[in-house]
Amino acid sequence: MGAMIEEPEGHVVELEAACYTIVYRFEPEGEAGTVYSVRFELYPQLGMAIPSVELADVIGFIKWDGCSDWNAQDGGSIHFCGRRNVVNLMNAISACYHIAAKYMPEANE
Repeated sequence: MGAMIEEPEGHVVELEAACYTIVYRFEPEGEAGTVYSVRFELYPQLGMAIPSVELADVIGFIKWDGCSDWNAQDGGSIHFCGRRNVVNLMNAISACYHIAAKYMPEANE
């Protein structure tokens, strides 16, 4: 189920490899201090001050059971049933780029 939180609500974490500023917030429910989901906002550059949520490329959350929902600003959305599901899709999309690059080399950049 949920995990107990020791940290204050609202954090900014920069991941240089992903080229995103990630803002996350705990969304506690039920017992005081128990986290059942974490909400994320992914902003398209590093070092951004916490901007308006309208500037986020992707907004989503991960629930206590590992399921997650992600929504892009253009209206697209996707659901994952755990980290393994994310990795499998990422590998499949990477394979699609490899195939496309056979016919369009610039697509592999």
